[in-house]
Amino acid sequence: MRTLADSHRVLLYLLFGLFEALVVGSVVVILITDHRKALAYDDAAGLVFWFAFTGQFWVCFILRKVARLLAIIGWLTLFLGFWSLALTPIT
Repeated sequence: MRTLADSHRVLLYLLFGLFEALVVGSVVVILITDHRKALAYDDAAGLVFWFAFTGQFWVCFILRKVARLLAIIGWLTLFLGFWSLALTPIT
């Protein structure tokens, strides 16, 4: 029988995977979108990015004691995703 700590660990891994996929997917959508056109999915991708960024940030803080390597990978993804969007010129 699984202990309560193991079930929380599995939930954290699932949340990490979900937020990681949302962060990477929204960054890709924002980078390939033509920003000269006002499209609804561009705004939705930005909203999803900030939701996933916040969730990933907190999950990585919780995972830093349980799975340190996974937390470091998550923080690197957040760092690269944020700065790739911040340094992309607006056309």
